[in-house]
This record gives sequence, C-alpha cells and structure tokens, in this order.
Amino acid sequence: MSRSTINLVIYSVLVTLGIVLMALGVTWLMFLGVALALLASFFSTQDPPGIRRFFGFLLYSIFAIVILLRDSHAGDTFAHQWQPSWWWIVLAAIWLYCIISEFRGRREARH
Repeated sequence: MSRSTINLVIYSVLVTLGIVLMALGVTWLMFLGVALALLASFFSTQDPPGIRRFFGFLLYSIFAIVILLRDSHAGDTFAHQWQPSWWWIVLAAIWLYCIISEFRGRREARH
C-alpha cells in the first residue's frame, strides 16, 4: 500500500468520523468533530496545511474539552439536542464534497 493510499484512508476516516460526531447533536462532540475535520486537512492533497489549520485544530479541541468539563460538572455531558433537517443535509453535502474533492485531487496528482 502506497503512502498516498494510506493518507487517503486516514483523511477519509477522519472526515467521516468528524461528520458523524457533528451529527450526534452533543455540543462538545460537535466541536471535537470540527477538530477532527481540521486534523484531516493535514492528510489532504488539496492545500498544504498551514499554521492556521493547526491553531484551528487546537482551538476546537480546547473548546471540546472545556465544554466537556462544563457539561460533566452540570451533569448533562451527553445531553442530545435535536437538529433541524437542514442540518443533516448540510453535513451530508459537506462530507460528499470533502471526499469527492479529495479523490479528484489525488487523481489529478497522478496524471
């Protein structure tokens, strides 16, 4: 298995896991999902990851930890908040866009 294939698998798994966490409707898991999606950018062929993406990853990770600690103190760590139907459509569209654009970028890089 080539390094490019491994990076594609890692990117796809991180983006998918990030979208799934965002869809669960728990605030701290949503921030963790955004952090994972930003972490996935380090395995992408689209743009070289910069310091802004790294700080974005750190910022959203810290938000997730702070909200987790706040919610655990209040006793509602896994309190589910219902999302409107458009939220699911937007998340699915973002996921499809990320995966398809990554496949296209890798295909163009090979040719």
